[in-house]
Amino acid sequence: MMHAPRWKKLMFAASLAVLPACGMEEANSPEAKGLDPLAPTELGEARAALTTGPASCQDIKTANPAAADGSYVLFHSGDRSKPWTAWCRNMASTPAEYLSLPSTGPSLNFSQYTAGVNNGGGTNVRTLFTKVRIDPATLRVSTGDLAFSTSSGLLWHGDAVTSMSYAAAMNCDFGNPGVGNVDLRGTPFAAAPGQFVVVGSYPSGAATYSSDNQVVDLWGRGDCGWMSVQGADHPFNGRSAQFQLQYRPSTPASCQELKTALPSATDGEYVLYVNGDASKPWTAWCHNMAGTPAEYLSLPSTGPSLNFSQYTAGVNNGGGTNVRTLFSKVRIDPSTLRVSTGDLAFSTSSGLLWHGDAVTSMSYAAAMNCDFGNPGVGNVDLRGTPFAAAPGQFVVVGSYPSGAATYSSNNQVVDLWGRGDCGWMSVQGADHPFNGRSAQFQLQYAPPPASPPAQPTSGSFNYSASNTNSATQNTTPYDVTLTAGQTLSFGTCSVAGASGSGDTLLRLYAPDGSHVAGNDDACGYLSFVGFTATQTGTYRIQAGCYSSGSCNGTVAFTIQ
Repeated sequence: MMHAPRWKKLMFAASLAVLPACGMEEANSPEAKGLDPLAPTELGEARAALTTGPASCQDIKTANPAAADGSYVLFHSGDRSKPWTAWCRNMASTPAEYLSLPSTGPSLNFSQYTAGVNNGGGTNVRTLFTKVRIDPATLRVSTGDLAFSTSSGLLWHGDAVTSMSYAAAMNCDFGNPGVGNVDLRGTPFAAAPGQFVVVGSYPSGAATYSSDNQVVDLWGRGDCGWMSVQGADHPFNGRSAQFQLQYRPSTPASCQELKTALPSATDGEYVLYVNGDASKPWTAWCHNMAGTPAEYLSLPSTGPSLNFSQYTAGVNNGGGTNVRTLFSKVRIDPSTLRVSTGDLAFSTSSGLLWHGDAVTSMSYAAAMNCDFGNPGVGNVDLRGTPFAAAPGQFVVVGSYPSGAATYSSNNQVVDLWGRGDCGWMSVQGADHPFNGRSAQFQLQYAPPPASPPAQPTSGSFNYSASNTNSATQNTTPYDVTLTAGQTLSFGTCSVAGASGSGDTLLRLYAPDGSHVAGNDDACGYLSFVGFTATQTGTYRIQAGCYSSGSCNGTVAFTIQ
């Protein structure tokens, strides 16, 4: 095996040395609710634990191994004041985080290689991106990940070019420039300044930042030239570089504020903040964004006996059947946190009975019966959201009514029953709560408690790498969560279970993405790092090899 001269390695080790070395309440049982204890309708109970500051999709999976691919709220470095909505992919095996890009279209979030006379008569290659792969610890985007992209065109650059990397613009005949666009509006991120460069043979180009650095417009051309982020080498066909983002505090309080900032925003999930308070995030479903936006609260706990209202039929209802309405989302006023109980936009109903006219649906948070028989029943379940029901607002109303509203799970669950000559249990102001009749159900912001401190642990991971440029590219990453004051020891030597072959090199990055520790030759050509955390959050180990060589091994670690 060829190795670099020892003096060069000592110089590299010296450069590393100057881096800092600092190191539910238990829910009602499914059986009590008359449900199968293994039924997926209880998924909301598991998801309730997911709002306590998960920093990665792996954190989501650890808390809920059954979690499927989809949108989840993560918190940068576990900081609850820094939420963002991630698309978690490949949850069945090794989770990966993607950032959804609300701004999409033929000239938004695209990269183009503009064809010229040197491209074999080809056509412009343009790639459109709807999501980009992001490292949740460092906020670096892998520009070559094409999992959520579509490409058109074909040209020749030695081999066929069929796609472009994100954040790039290219042309190779001094003709019409390659063009590109980055548009992060609708997300809490912005492009870090000063990272775009023009590269190639006689290149020219520009990267123009706007919208508080959330938009970057690109052009590039030359004998063969491209404009992209530093480290991008011929940015096509999946060749990747690292595009650095920054968390950009933004605290929209309503869907209208989101629409004002991003007129092209479509219906979907967004992070809002109660009255613009950065410490009070919640995930809203923004409805009717093309017209007058309306906020809805998604209810993770859904099923036949969760978030429902029922009018139980009796002898006075014309031989009808129980009317039960199930809710998956409820209309909420983001400033007052009052739910409009009669909004049925995201509900399904079954049954039919007669109460003067036909009754086909029930309002939220209500239970009704009109013959002193089996009571009407209902359930409110806010687990999995940062809200709870305000106490003391349920009342029994009607003719000779009786009923109860039983709070549990830190006021996130309310079970209802009501009956009478004609009686119902609902929130104050509810008058015959069926067929869309509405009242105001008051919620309170009540986020779950913070996650407990990480416990001392140990583990290991295997890797094999080459051409890592001294562990700065093509590395194997591994995330560990540390509490300030804990000591992480990791290496391909000096830790039980560690091993290596070749010239290994290890680096450690802090939750903010800064490089805080690294080692090359602690044990011959193997590596060891000891580090004491100065901040709480998710740190990333990057395992690679010295210079452009090849190596492999088992990185073992302990946390104390």
